[in-house]
Amino acid sequence: MHNREPCIQDAHNESVTAIAMRTPFSSASTFSSSGEWRLLTGGKDGRVRMWRITPSRQTMEASLKEHRGPVSAIQVTQNCTACVSASSDGSCIVWNLETFVRIQAMFASTEFCRVLYHPDESQLLTYGSDRRITYFDAYDGEAIRFLEEAADHEMLAMDIEHSGTLFVTGGRDGMLRLWHYDNGETVAIGRGHIEAINAVKISPDRKKIVTVGSEGAVMIWEMGDLLEQTQG
Repeated sequence: MHNREPCIQDAHNESVTAIAMRTPFSSASTFSSSGEWRLLTGGKDGRVRMWRITPSRQTMEASLKEHRGPVSAIQVTQNCTACVSASSDGSCIVWNLETFVRIQAMFASTEFCRVLYHPDESQLLTYGSDRRITYFDAYDGEAIRFLEEAADHEMLAMDIEHSGTLFVTGGRDGMLRLWHYDNGETVAIGRGHIEAINAVKISPDRKKIVTVGSEGAVMIWEMGDLLEQTQG
């Protein structure tokens, strides 16, 4: 007999479009002794929901509704007390995960596809249908910088390494690009995928990058080699 795994049926009225865990995987207390943890979901209905997950029950603890379009991305802060959600309606909202109220909101004339916190959580990095990478101040919600170079490439994936020095993007053109966070310049390009890059992740030790493409390939890149090839 197979053990029954937790399953949330009909988590949203329409499809689930984003997901995040409230408890960091690096924590020794990711799961309590009772197997309890928290899950965040975003839906096509524009709602962000938090779920209490146990081996026997999945309970919705909050349903947050301010987005007017599908939720495209969610990221939780390191101390797990807040999260940011991005939507195709042109809004990014920072939520308090203890009181379940809005802390901050950012608006732009774009359909936001991705949102990331800088590791020190003082800024947010976004990408949208306007093909601009935008830096936002996490405290006052003001846009503080735009990377116009990004407008030449439609991007589908983004990640930032733990020091905050570099971030990476994957594009519809199958190109992996490394960017310097402070000066906003492309410092390396990886060519290998023959179709769009749909997801990208930097390893915790900052040595490797993993990308997945529409053609079905999973590629592992050495960050040092990419930087040397470009500089050479």
